[in-house]
Amino acid sequence: MNTMTHSQPPEGAMEYSPGRSEASPGLSFHVTRAPGGGDEIGGEPGDPSPPLGALDETYRRPFSVAGLLAGMLTLCCIPAAASAQVTITGGLNRAERQYVWTVSNNGNQPVVSVQIPHYRGNIFEAPEGWEFEITNKAEVGMKNEPGLVTARATGGLAIRPGQSAEFRLRFAPGNLTAPADRVATVTLIDGSTLSIPGVEVPWPIPWLTRYGQLVVFGAIFLGFLIIQALRNRRKKA
Repeated sequence: MNTMTHSQPPEGAMEYSPGRSEASPGLSFHVTRAPGGGDEIGGEPGDPSPPLGALDETYRRPFSVAGLLAGMLTLCCIPAAASAQVTITGGLNRAERQYVWTVSNNGNQPVVSVQIPHYRGNIFEAPEGWEFEITNKAEVGMKNEPGLVTARATGGLAIRPGQSAEFRLRFAPGNLTAPADRVATVTLIDGSTLSIPGVEVPWPIPWLTRYGQLVVFGAIFLGFLIIQALRNRRKKA
């Protein structure tokens, strides 16, 4: 079998340089045709020659991991890029006791519809030329359930690229709602829709948050009664 050297390849050998860098300026491998037609790869003098398959796997693995990470990053960025075309900022204005949102169109198509979830909303204000409807509006005889406010542009008064519009919603008095982040939906002029996450809306206060203290005090009182009953039973015995 031929001997691998780092300085000069044997006659008829082929020099293979996978790449040079400042960290290894003289790195090169000599591929020598061995008896039987196989190729052997040698590195520094005295180093054992790695199998060809092992070398291939060494170079293949980093690229596979990098490809996987790049694919995951692309998938994560697609929704963010889509929602960035339209943004909805704002939320609860405590001084005015209403929610105020600004819809900004950063894309290249007009926005013709805006849909925002709510709870116990009762008075909605949209830009001039927009019509709207509210489901589960807070009024006498209606159930206290989450609903939707849907506003639609009429007469060509859509939110055009580079423009913004303001929407307002008043909610019924009481301590049944609290600000919460939910997903709003906007519709573009071509009929496509965009989901806008993180929009602050009036939402039901969780049951445990509303009645948590009563539940805790009730459990403590019940435990006290049970302990007293056990003590009285022991005294009678």
